[in-house]
Amino acid sequence: MPPKRCINVHCAPLPRYGGMSPYVWALANNEDHSAATIHYMEEGLDVGDIIVQEKIDVVKFFKKKYYLLIILAVILIASLAFLFQLKKILLY
Repeated sequence: MPPKRCINVHCAPLPRYGGMSPYVWALANNEDHSAATIHYMEEGLDVGDIIVQEKIDVVKFFKKKYYLLIILAVILIASLAFLFQLKKILLY
C-alpha cells in the first residue's frame, strides 16, 4: 500500500451509483434515499475502499415534481461546459 493515498467525496451510494451525475440516476430511479460517500481513490472509477457512507433521505415532493427539471439542467450545464472546452481547444 502506498504511504499516501487520495480520497474522494462522492454524492451517492457506492458501488450502486458510481460515475458522473449519480444523483440524477437516483432520482430517475425513484430512490427513497441517496448517500454521501467518502472513499479511497484507485485506478478505476469510484472503485476504492469506502471510508464512510452516510444515508440521506430524498424528499418525496422534490422527487415527484422536480427531478426531470434537474436532469435537464444537468444535461444543459454539461453541454455548455463541453462547448466551452471545445471552443478553447479550437482557438489554440
